[in-house]
Amino acid sequence: MEAKRTYSVEFKEQAISKVLQRGSRTLEAVADELNVNVWTSRNWMKSVVPANRSVRPEQGKCPDD
Repeated sequence: MEAKRTYSVEFKEQAISKVLQRGSRTLEAVADELNVNVWTSRNWMKSVVPANRSVRPEQGKCPDD
């Protein structure tokens, strides 16, 4: 079993930037290019993406007529 790798903050920021600008390439392809596990990339994205998403209105509630 491989030892757990640690990545610098700068590397993570660059990796996230690459993923966000990947165009039609898959997340897996970018992770392979960076030599990072795809699940590691996904976890890094989870820390960034929710801050950029807009809040959805609750489903099932309609305004009164």
